[in-house]
Amino acid sequence: MLASSKPILTMLNREGNNLIIQAHCGFIAEAGEVLFRKIKAPLKITYNSFLKNTIIGCLTVVLDKDKIGDFKMPNLRTSQDMALWLSIMKGGVISYGIQKSLAYYRIVEPSNTENKLKVAKGVWNVYRVQEELGYLRSA
Repeated sequence: MLASSKPILTMLNREGNNLIIQAHCGFIAEAGEVLFRKIKAPLKITYNSFLKNTIIGCLTVVLDKDKIGDFKMPNLRTSQDMALWLSIMKGGVISYGIQKSLAYYRIVEPSNTENKLKVAKGVWNVYRVQEELGYLRSA
C-alpha cells in the first residue's frame, strides 16, 4: 500500500541519472492494525554497502527504466529482489532513501522470511554464484 508518490518523484528529478529510490516501510498486522516498527531506508546505498546490509525490498522501490536500462528479475527461489538490486547497482547505480514511511507491509503467517537459515542460504547463493564473490567476502 503506497501512501504518496510526491516525495519519490521529487527525488527522481533531483538526483539525476542512474538511481534507485526507496523509502521507509512500516508494518501492519494481518488484521490491519499498524505496528510500531519500521524498516528505515538509508540515505544512500552503493553496491558495496548493499553487500553489507541488504535492506532494499520491493515494496517502496521506484526505478527510472529510461535511465537505468532494461533489467529482469532473476529466476531464483529466494533472494530474487536482492539479486536484482545487486545486478543493477554493480554498474554504479546508487540507491537513495526517502526518510518517510510511504508504504506498509502486511505481516502474515507463514512468511517467506520466517526461516532465517533458508534466507541466509539464498543470500550466500547470490553472493557466491551470481556475484562471484570469494568465500570470505560472502561470509
